[in-house]
Amino acid sequence: MNALERLEEALECFERALEIKPDDHIVLDGMGYTLFDLGKYKEAVKHYIRSLNIKPSEPAIINRLAMALIRLGMHKDAVEYCEIALKLAPGDSFIKLHLDAANLALEDGPEIQKLSGVADMTTDEKNSISIDILLLKADYMFMMSDYEASLKCINDLLEIDPDNVDALHKAGSTLSERLGKHNEGIKFCDRALKIKQDHVPALICKANTLHILSEYEESLVCYTLAEKADPTTPNQFSAASLVLHDLGRFEEAVEHADRALTINPNYTKALCNKGLALGKLGRTKEALACYERSLEIESDDLIVLGNKAAELCDIKEYRDAMKCVDKMLEIDPNDARGLKLKNTLQYEKSYNQSHLDAVIKKGNEVYADGKYEEALACYDEELRLEPNSTRCLKSRARALYELHRYEESLGCWTNALVADPDDGDALKGRGLVLGSLGMHKQALACFDRVLEMNPGDSDALARRESLLKDHGRD
Repeated sequence: MNALERLEEALECFERALEIKPDDHIVLDGMGYTLFDLGKYKEAVKHYIRSLNIKPSEPAIINRLAMALIRLGMHKDAVEYCEIALKLAPGDSFIKLHLDAANLALEDGPEIQKLSGVADMTTDEKNSISIDILLLKADYMFMMSDYEASLKCINDLLEIDPDNVDALHKAGSTLSERLGKHNEGIKFCDRALKIKQDHVPALICKANTLHILSEYEESLVCYTLAEKADPTTPNQFSAASLVLHDLGRFEEAVEHADRALTINPNYTKALCNKGLALGKLGRTKEALACYERSLEIESDDLIVLGNKAAELCDIKEYRDAMKCVDKMLEIDPNDARGLKLKNTLQYEKSYNQSHLDAVIKKGNEVYADGKYEEALACYDEELRLEPNSTRCLKSRARALYELHRYEESLGCWTNALVADPDDGDALKGRGLVLGSLGMHKQALACFDRVLEMNPGDSDALARRESLLKDHGRD
């Protein structure tokens, strides 16, 4: 079997592989490589572009695309793609070699083309390839944040094909979402939708732009049309959820987020938008669960961290909120929302501390005056402000004891001992309540434990002796 036959056989294998997995960028690259060796440069270019549309960060494939463009006499485009490849792989000698060859061909013109055997192309064929390479180039310029250059590629493409809906959509997206020219962006989307009314990317781009402009009802119309045109992807359902949230239609917002999550349970944007709507419905635990699930998938999402912190602030869980804010500022020390939340939390902490001090002082004063119900109310407020305070639990237990609410008092003493099993005051308090409940043996065990730790505790010793005198060890 000669080399040509083996190349044809390889091409058949690649074609069968693409039937099984049409979006395999490695197979598409292999087909391009084989077509190049067969001298089918136009087809090779098409396959290289398809491969790069799936995985654009492959300098070797960009280099092979440039080689094919050189063979087609498209040296200016070849130079530009070699330069793109060198940005991804600086110093690659093969890319530099092909860049030099393309530049040399540009300088020497027809003579070099004759030597390299440039393939003849019709105007339609050249335009078809130009459209593909301009679309890809626009994407690369966009990735490199050179939005003006990206837009120039799109405008060059539209001179060749004014009705190219993909180019019109990309122009709208670049103008609106990157250059802030929202009305111009909408005009390009409208041009695309006039040609193809169910073009989902243009519908979503227009909807996004209208949302930015606070035109919520019009934005929702576009998202709804996108949902009908393509009910299999989650983006439009999730985005519609956010618009519904902004319209105050929170139940519907949850429903749309759920539809997105039915399609992709790990779609973090939908989890975030669902959390927002649930929070507005007062379903705080469910909202926090959405944010936590989202952060399990993408732990460094600043928007989700900020939303979780805000939700925790609303229920006065300031410590946990500050943990989220600290994480935000660890990721980006200049994050505006994180800095604002930090200032808010620091203010809340200062305010709550002064309020807490006042509550504790009042509680202790009314307790000393024998006003145990008032003291209990103060301690309840303290516990709300400081849920993990053992000091508060012990104060509350004493007030409950004085009110003869022994079972509740026992619960407070027990919770205080969970935090510190060797807390002598809590052990004595628990022993006192157990004695009042007639549980003398358990009460003695509490006093014994205190005396084991501190043999000189006269209070524990007196109470232990009193129990033994009145009840023995029964």
